[in-house]
Amino acid sequence: MKKCFILVLLLTLVMTMQVFAGGNNQSSGTTKAAAAAPEANFNPTGYPIVKNNITLTAAARLRPAHTTKFEDMIFMKQVMAKTNITLNITSALAGSGLDEKRNLMFASNDLPDFFFPTFGLWDRLSEYGQLGQLIPMEGLIDKYGDNIKKIWAKFPKAKANSYDTISGHIYATPQMFDMPYTPASDDLFINKRWLDALGLPVPTTIDEFTNDLRAFKKMTPEQSGYQKTILFTFRNQDVQNNFEQLYAAFGAPYLYNGPSTNAQPSYMGLKDGKPYFIATTPEFKAATQWLRTLAQEGLLDIEAFTHTAAEFTAKTSNPDVGIGSFVCWSVENAMGVGKPNDYYAFIPVLQGPAGKVQRYMDRSFARGAGFAISGKNQHPEATMRLIDYFYDDEIGIQAAYGDIGTHIEKIDDNHYRFMPTPAGIAYNTFRFSQAFEEWWVNWDKLQFNDSDAQKVPRFQQKVPYFAPYYPNVQFSPEQSQARSTLATDIENYVQQMQAKWIVQGGIENEWDAYVAKINDMGLDKLMQIYNDAYQQYLKFSQQ
Repeated sequence: MKKCFILVLLLTLVMTMQVFAGGNNQSSGTTKAAAAAPEANFNPTGYPIVKNNITLTAAARLRPAHTTKFEDMIFMKQVMAKTNITLNITSALAGSGLDEKRNLMFASNDLPDFFFPTFGLWDRLSEYGQLGQLIPMEGLIDKYGDNIKKIWAKFPKAKANSYDTISGHIYATPQMFDMPYTPASDDLFINKRWLDALGLPVPTTIDEFTNDLRAFKKMTPEQSGYQKTILFTFRNQDVQNNFEQLYAAFGAPYLYNGPSTNAQPSYMGLKDGKPYFIATTPEFKAATQWLRTLAQEGLLDIEAFTHTAAEFTAKTSNPDVGIGSFVCWSVENAMGVGKPNDYYAFIPVLQGPAGKVQRYMDRSFARGAGFAISGKNQHPEATMRLIDYFYDDEIGIQAAYGDIGTHIEKIDDNHYRFMPTPAGIAYNTFRFSQAFEEWWVNWDKLQFNDSDAQKVPRFQQKVPYFAPYYPNVQFSPEQSQARSTLATDIENYVQQMQAKWIVQGGIENEWDAYVAKINDMGLDKLMQIYNDAYQQYLKFSQQ
């Protein structure tokens, strides 16, 4: 079956290359369509963008919390009215559905006019660009990207991260995050009410945290206030709600970043300026052994390795279940609207065998590809102006957090603030009823809501302890193809064994065989890919 799939994929690529042969020979950084004189219907400045209405097709990621059709969102209607461009947006739910739709689009060359951010293009930008399925954008941005260029002037890193390090072209704008806590999204919280009842301080070390969980386990229902308790929970295989920061305390600051197609790979670290694979280190083994101890003693929620995001939130927000400690974006996200959330205290970076270490997530300015224009687009200039308008400060705020008037209050032309979430409604449900996606928010203009304002000082406590990290890089088509198989197989095996050892044990007897198997699966080839891509990244970033 796998051989058949590979054969079909190769045939598809051959046909696609024939279709787009010669499509990327434009040294100016634009396709023939984009290099041609703009159509008479196009207004290079001012609004509307086109004199007579045109329709553009687009593709976007759908979040589970989205309840309104994208074209029906209030801010999007305003965008279409001002630009005179009607949008027809195809969406796919994040996860396997999105991957399947994206892969089918490019394999069949049935492409929309442009792509919204988070459609999963980052790791294959170079490949799609070389095939002509995405057009270089640097020339268009230079002519029509006033908002983007303003952001680049403020954040040079944003511009550097826009370029494909393989070809030197810009095939997509980056998602640009100015929020001062993006590199570390998840936080560890503990039940302060229980600590106070037991006369215990907020833990500062791994040993203290372990002993606190043991003390929680001994509490009677009268002491805890609950007949049922969960002592420590999280979401395995989740970028935000994972327990990676606890591994960092043992000297294994790995990041699980989802599928191997993501730009910032899972289980990769930097030591002495060189990439290395964290999941075969003694430090990774020691952290796993410690978590096994928690599981053996009944301190760890075993279902954390299998429950979904909805199931995780259902547990933590259940008013009849007491939670001792958890990892989440914020207390509010975990507790929901029906449960007190002032019981929980933030746990700063815990000291472990490696000292105080925090894993770093490279999200600032380049978390995946932003907007991209397909080679089938017949209106590249108008599309570029539309994309640039999406980077307008007021539009970016509404796209991320909802429309002005119900979600956001406009104080004056340069200041905005969040409006209260209606009683009885979870924040994300309220937000994504009118919010599309976050690709640019000017935080000089938007005041933090209460939850985010609390996150800033939490993040600042982590900053001194960030470990060196493997950055967002780009891979050539050949590297991507080889990496896809190697990394997927290896990462899946690591996940499988990591969960098994924590839940069932056996790491002491099986570790050597585990390391040997990963080596046999082609770890040296995968590391060569990562090292070559990293060296190319360094070379390009120094230009």
